[in-house]
Amino acid sequence: MPKFNAHVLVLSASRYSLTDKETGELISGCKFTYIQDFKSTIKQNSNGVDVITSKLPYEGYGQFKELPGWYDIGFEISATSKGVATLTPVSFAFVAPYEIKK
Repeated sequence: MPKFNAHVLVLSASRYSLTDKETGELISGCKFTYIQDFKSTIKQNSNGVDVITSKLPYEGYGQFKELPGWYDIGFEISATSKGVATLTPVSFAFVAPYEIKK
């Protein structure tokens, strides 16, 4: 069961599958980008909305029914080998399409 839930705007998703030339190992996955908060932030060297990138297994690509779109994403919290907290997406629910005004 997810420990943390977020309502986000998923902008894009892409999947990849390739073979490492040196080891012959298959490398595959899905990368998606999203915005959690539309509040513009002004930092020392940047300005605007932060776009977040996250990864999933290759099969995770099928979770995205319509893009861009609003999704409720469930995350689990875990630690890296160095003890740094990380959020791993584990559940997705499509909420609504994002309407781009012309």
